[in-house]
Amino acid sequence: MIFFFILCLSIFFWVRFGRRQNNSVAFFHPYCDAGGGGERVLWEAISAISEKYPTRQIFIYTGDEPSSKEILSRAESRFNIKIENVTFIHLKYRWMVEASTWPSFTLVGQSAGSMFLAFEALLKLNPEIVIDSMGYSFTYPLFWLFGCKVGCYIHYPTISTDMLQKVSKREADFNNSETIANNSVLSSGKLLYYQHFSKIYAFCGNRSSVVMTNSSWTQNHLDQIWARKSAKIFPPCDVSAFTKLEIEQKRIPFQIMSLAQFRPEKNHKLQVEAFKQLYENPALSSNRSKLRLIMAGGVRNPGDEARVEELQSLISAYGLEKAITIEKNISFERILELFETSSCGIHTMKDEHFGITCVDFQASGTIAVGHDSAGPKEDIFVDYKGGPTGFLATDAKSFADSMEKILLLPSEKKIQIQENARNSCKRFSSEQFKTDFIYATAKLFK
Repeated sequence: MIFFFILCLSIFFWVRFGRRQNNSVAFFHPYCDAGGGGERVLWEAISAISEKYPTRQIFIYTGDEPSSKEILSRAESRFNIKIENVTFIHLKYRWMVEASTWPSFTLVGQSAGSMFLAFEALLKLNPEIVIDSMGYSFTYPLFWLFGCKVGCYIHYPTISTDMLQKVSKREADFNNSETIANNSVLSSGKLLYYQHFSKIYAFCGNRSSVVMTNSSWTQNHLDQIWARKSAKIFPPCDVSAFTKLEIEQKRIPFQIMSLAQFRPEKNHKLQVEAFKQLYENPALSSNRSKLRLIMAGGVRNPGDEARVEELQSLISAYGLEKAITIEKNISFERILELFETSSCGIHTMKDEHFGITCVDFQASGTIAVGHDSAGPKEDIFVDYKGGPTGFLATDAKSFADSMEKILLLPSEKKIQIQENARNSCKRFSSEQFKTDFIYATAKLFK
């Protein structure tokens, strides 16, 4: 027992002082090459710190396999952000935070896995400052214990008050299966589990000196659970390339697009079902042959590949192979082309914490419909100067109805919404994000 204690103490002091890298900033982002909105936040944050603190050494903890050159090249291609001053610290045990590793008690499993991953990170480099940009809050006590100044940018709370309420009311949803919702004993057990988990989650979150949230929805939920005030910083939306696109001239009539990683919560299945209802709508019968849906997005792992295959099977079952196309891991140039030529955009995630793609829709002039919840509802598709900037829907029928409305809008009304939306999205610029991010994190650099 004494030997074990001495061993642990020795490891602690070795990591705490022996692995210390002074003048360093490390981002804990195990999926830095994923290509989603969270990764845009990462690269813009690194760009902001590089400009403000040019002598700081910047590191990224990641589980991605490609070379540094490949990752940086893709970041530039996807987001139009050029990064040079960064070193990657490869993590071997990223599978510890995969949802597939923990089919049961996923929240606890992934949280415990993130702590193990953080310990691996510290063994390889103990930075002066660590910023978690993916929401692995259970790592904060460990980083704090080993002497790091801790900051975090939270896209989506690990557990929200909505999740607690749904279990309490026994409502079936993405995070609460019908089996549990229909069983009072299982519901009571899950509620107890969530309540205890949320208390530990709050304790871990409060080990971070700086807490940033990306939207009104995330801020409200996190501030309630952590019992503290976070800084709301809208994610960086570099819309400069999108605002240069033609608003109307190059639009292909009846072309609809979506852009989202092929993750389960993005609910691509709802897009297919809504498009099927639109396709069968008698009001569009004369233009049915022109209707197209292009579903573009990032594929990170075998799980995402499997979801794409499931979508292809669903599309085939509906006989829509010629009308719906899936495009994976497309370049920034192709993204621009889709935004300039599509007449309608669709974003179906419920409780999307923010929704950068929705802002991109606005900037490009692609009139879009998003889910009537969270970010799209509270922050993005809000009226601007008394006029609409987009549409909101909840299910396949309302999404189909909204798409029909967008596609059949009179030209004058369409241009008015496009201009309103483009002017509205200036609130979400990269420059504003960098200013707010540097201000919020200043205490970490003192």
